[in-house]
Amino acid sequence: MEIEIGRGKKARRAYGFDDIAIVPSRRTRDPDDIDISKKGITILDPRWHRTNDTVKKFVMMLPLREATGGNVGEIVIAYKNPDGSGKTEKDFFLASIQLRDDLMKKIPSYAALFAPVPRN
Repeated sequence: MEIEIGRGKKARRAYGFDDIAIVPSRRTRDPDDIDISKKGITILDPRWHRTNDTVKKFVMMLPLREATGGNVGEIVIAYKNPDGSGKTEKDFFLASIQLRDDLMKKIPSYAALFAPVPRN
């Protein structure tokens, strides 16, 4: 269901756990997405040397599973890494794994991601 939010702009409902929003998509645009979600691989993308980015970033694409281990899809986590932060790729890798693992514990099942949210 889409909601009009302005002239020519539409939004759709996002499903979230705390600060993380999971937005379902009907299309896969990149072969990497298939490798991540179906094959279970992790992709590290340190974007330190991109000339068009004003702030250095570290991006990690990981498979996302439900609490019982079933496939949900993928999660992409991006961290800003300004000069002088002292953070390394290992720091971002470990933080990403911890965030993904904590999130997995909160997903009881794939179907639960798309269940209606109870309103108070």
